[in-house]
Amino acid sequence: MYGYCNKEVKRWVVTAVAIVPLCFHDLRHSAAIILISMGVNSRVVQEPLGHSTISITLGVYGHVTLIDATRGHAEMR
Repeated sequence: MYGYCNKEVKRWVVTAVAIVPLCFHDLRHSAAIILISMGVNSRVVQEPLGHSTISITLGVYGHVTLIDATRGHAEMR
């Protein structure tokens, strides 16, 4: 009955706020990426996401740390 993307709620939000349609799960994913890219410890990000292990968090969001590391290395040159 209630999923991550309840169609009625989604339709109301998109209409009321006039934004591009997206799923509330997308907001969760975006928040995790922002936190990790800001340097927040992955274990701290893991808790509100509800991942049972750090390997799940790093498996899903590990690419963010790799991108930031590459960017940081390029800026040091």
